[in-house]
Amino acid sequence: LGPERLLQIRDGLDARLFQRPDKELFSDPAVRLLMIGDYSRTAGQLELAEACTVLGEKGVPFKLCYVGAGDKSVKQEIQNVFHRAGLDDHVSYLRYQDNVDAYMKDADILLRDADAEVFDRATAEAMLRGKLIIAADCEGAREMLADGELGLLYSLNDVQALAGQIRQTVEEPDKSRSMAARGSAYMHENATAEVFAEKMYALYRQLLADDRDLPQ
Repeated sequence: LGPERLLQIRDGLDARLFQRPDKELFSDPAVRLLMIGDYSRTAGQLELAEACTVLGEKGVPFKLCYVGAGDKSVKQEIQNVFHRAGLDDHVSYLRYQDNVDAYMKDADILLRDADAEVFDRATAEAMLRGKLIIAADCEGAREMLADGELGLLYSLNDVQALAGQIRQTVEEPDKSRSMAARGSAYMHENATAEVFAEKMYALYRQLLADDRDLPQ
């Protein structure tokens, strides 16, 4: 079976849970950052910590929340980075919770886990909720963010680039809100359970039609 005969239909999201944005983005004195994912040396949490020290040096106010478990040594290194920079009170650490409202509702920006799957559910939910996404430039992120049209991309391991992207969102809030709104609209139009159900229904109709066309 060749790849041209394969159609991927993912598990859609319930759009009824995300009918309106949680809040106006970038309306607080400090930009609120969120990163969800297990701690690892390839996910980007350490790079984010180092980028936040750059924000601190530039006088950009921020609040960051990490959500996840994983490699405890990586988490300790992250804590050390913030401690050395005198930024301990700017960051919090949570374990996973079933209720995403507990940590998603106040965020302005979701930093996408570089280890995430191509269609990362946390990223999709954040986009549906109207959050701005910043992600390391990789295949999965490029697909979800339409090559940077629906969110911001930076080169993985480039701390200065990541810090620059975050700073840009703060300096250009209207532009950032517009990008987040485009991302939200795209997800509502393309990634909900209703849309995926329609695609599945259309696929079955096509398969049934093709079957009737086969010689008996």
